[in-house]
Amino acid sequence: MKLIARDIPPRSVWTLEQAGVHPLLAQLYAARGVQSTQELDDALARLDDVVAAAPDGIVLLIGTNDLGTRQSVEHLVRNVETMCVELRRALPGSRMLVQSIMPRGREFAARIQEANIHIRQFTSTVRAQFLDLWPVLALEDGELNPAFSDDRLHLSAAGYDAWLGELRPLSASIAASAAAVRSAGGT
Repeated sequence: MKLIARDIPPRSVWTLEQAGVHPLLAQLYAARGVQSTQELDDALARLDDVVAAAPDGIVLLIGTNDLGTRQSVEHLVRNVETMCVELRRALPGSRMLVQSIMPRGREFAARIQEANIHIRQFTSTVRAQFLDLWPVLALEDGELNPAFSDDRLHLSAAGYDAWLGELRPLSASIAASAAAVRSAGGT
C-alpha cells in the first residue's frame, strides 16, 4: 500500500486536539492538511489531493460533523455518494472502504441510521465495501456507548480500540488485495 509522508504542522495538531480529536488522529488529519474541524463539503473540495496521491486503498469515515451542523440527511448522503463516485471515476483500481457514520448522542440516532441505510445501499454501485460500526459502538437506542466516549461524540481510548478492532481486518484485506493486483501487473 502506498503511504505518503508529510511534515505535520504542530499548530494544526494542537488545534485539532483542542477540538476534541484524539491525538493520534489529530496527527493523521494534520498530515492530510486538515487544520480545523470541517464539514463534508470541504472534504469534497480536497478530493484532488487524494486523486493526485493515487492511493491503492481509500478508507472513508465521514459525516457525523455534518449532522452536528444540521445538514440534512439528503445533503449528507448526496455528498458521500458524490465523493465515492468521483473517487471511483478517478481511481478505478483503488480499493475503497466506506465506514458507517459513527453513532453519537441518541438525538442524532434516527438521522444517522437513515443516512447509513442509504450509504450502505450505495456502496456496491461504486464497488466499495461497507463497514457497519453500529453493532460494536452503539447502544440499543442508537447512542454512542458511554464505555467508548466521555461526551457522546468523541471516542475515548477504549472507543478507538473498539473501532480499530473492526477496521484493521478490512484494512489488511484491502492492502493484501492491492498488493496481489500489483504483483499480477494489474491496477
